Amino acid sequence: MNKAVKDTKQQSNKATCNVLNTDTKAHCKTYAIADMDIPQQNLQSNLQQTPQLRTQDIDSQSGATAPVSSEQHGVKSRVRTQVPLLSLALVSFATFIGWIIYQANTGGNNIFFDLVRVVPYGDKVGHMMLFGTLTSQALIASRAAYFNFFERKIYYAIVAISSLVFIEEVSQGFIATRTFDIGDLTADAVGITLFSMITIKWINRNR
Repeated sequence: MNKAVKDTKQQSNKATCNVLNTDTKAHCKTYAIADMDIPQQNLQSNLQQTPQLRTQDIDSQSGATAPVSSEQHGVKSRVRTQVPLLSLALVSFATFIGWIIYQANTGGNNIFFDLVRVVPYGDKVGHMMLFGTLTSQALIASRAAYFNFFERKIYYAIVAISSLVFIEEVSQGFIATRTFDIGDLTADAVGITLFSMITIKWINRNR
């Protein structure tokens, strides 16, 4: 666009500003200083916006970052609060399972062992619930982080818990007070699988 045409459009835009109210006139200078090539009807439409919208338009055109709303601040604050709480819950539950394993390895007894003996298939149900819940908490705490292996999602939490469970179950064959039971290992695998499917589906739905 040559200078003569550009000057003519600027004069036309200024004329449009003169017929608008006092509040809008103050914002005409912003467009004049920016020296933007805006059609007359678009200029008048933009100038008749509310002051808040005009400020946002000018900020976006100048490259300024839009202010973060209080709601967005609240979401970020909740996320920062939830992550340590989820990690604390995971560590606490893992510590509880560690105590249960220690009691079993040393021939100890507690109320949980008594409950397992009373409930039919209590031992297998206990294995499913304990390690399934641990896997679920690990998935939530890690936000279901995964890596791709031959185009399949492999979740870090599931790999970590499954490895620990396998080592723990196999090690029972070398402890005098324990015996290796393939049924326990199967119950662990079923619990990890079921809880993982439910948890991953829930996480994906709420991302």
